[in-house]
Amino acid sequence: KITMGQGAPSAAGDKSKHPKDATPPVRPFLPISASTTTTGLSVSLLTYNILAQSYVGLDLARYCPQFALNAEYRLKNVLREIKAYDPDFVCMQELENYEKLVKPLMAEIGYNGILKQRTYGRPDGCAIFYKNDKFRMIDRHDIEFDELVKSKHPHIASRPHVFDRQNVAVLALMEMLPASPSSNSLSTNTDTSTTTETTVTTPTRLIVATGHTHWNPELDDVKLMQMQMLIDEITKYRHAYATTHNDNSSSITQEGGEGVGVELPVLFAGDFNAEPDSSVLQYIMQGRLAQHNPYRKKFLFDFEHKLQVRSAYESVGYPYTNWTADYKGCLDYIFYVDGSTLTDGNSTTTTPTTAHTRQPLSWQLVDILDTSPELIKSHGPNLPNPWFP
Repeated sequence: KITMGQGAPSAAGDKSKHPKDATPPVRPFLPISASTTTTGLSVSLLTYNILAQSYVGLDLARYCPQFALNAEYRLKNVLREIKAYDPDFVCMQELENYEKLVKPLMAEIGYNGILKQRTYGRPDGCAIFYKNDKFRMIDRHDIEFDELVKSKHPHIASRPHVFDRQNVAVLALMEMLPASPSSNSLSTNTDTSTTTETTVTTPTRLIVATGHTHWNPELDDVKLMQMQMLIDEITKYRHAYATTHNDNSSSITQEGGEGVGVELPVLFAGDFNAEPDSSVLQYIMQGRLAQHNPYRKKFLFDFEHKLQVRSAYESVGYPYTNWTADYKGCLDYIFYVDGSTLTDGNSTTTTPTTAHTRQPLSWQLVDILDTSPELIKSHGPNLPNPWFP
């Protein structure tokens, strides 16, 4: 399963209506696939922009009682949701107090984690947590968009509104532990949430990524440039870490190139601050910008990619991941990319001497966590609120 959750609904009015120890309501999973059984590992992913306390402003206090804006209160409800849905992976954006507070609390409930802090002294960052009895992390790759734009696109870095945005992302190469339920297939699920299945080799590996792109609705070109770099880094990382031709080997090769071995399945989730009809989503889902898109002329490099990206929301419509007095819409996403393995045409196990053909590893979305308007309205008109962090 892949499970995605973000910020929380909030309520205005008489504070006596807001219990000071409100528990997040249990949200149902909406079935997507006709088949709910898998022959292999089911993977769930939950993602949150948990709202850094440093960015809690007076605007939120208009409709959310002060006690519910407290960092400890909100973190308590985040942990309640994590324990309730028991995801394999948790992605967080705007995460503060990682080392002293969040990391040990997540360790208590069975998760290891990594954090990429924002640049230039910003207090928050992006984190990936994973169940330590089910997965191990083989490698990580940190992304600083300001540094990438300086090195790859210096002509763009000279534009004042593009550079110095301090946004980051992080990628992790994960491997299923031998003790976990192993088999020939991998399935995943997300919180605005999903589930998928694939025929995979052993040991099972996948790439998990999370990021947070620029927030300003007037600067879609910055978001588009950052997403182009994120997808480019995912693509290169995916090719660099392919399993060897011997699928039973635990070794990793960094020789790169699509012919080296398997193409690893990918899950990437985060707060990408882009609406479903934006140029950013067009680029992610279609691999290019439409011919008439004005940004084709604005940037002096090729805006194309070859990843076959799918969204967890395709079959259910885009949910409300943000709901405030001033804005309602979807800015947060869970995406997934199929993988492939090499076979001899008769077996899923190959050796370096056999003739290899590429066998697709296809995700199958199973279900997604409900974030319907009715659910949000039933616990207050806006997010965050005492029930949702």
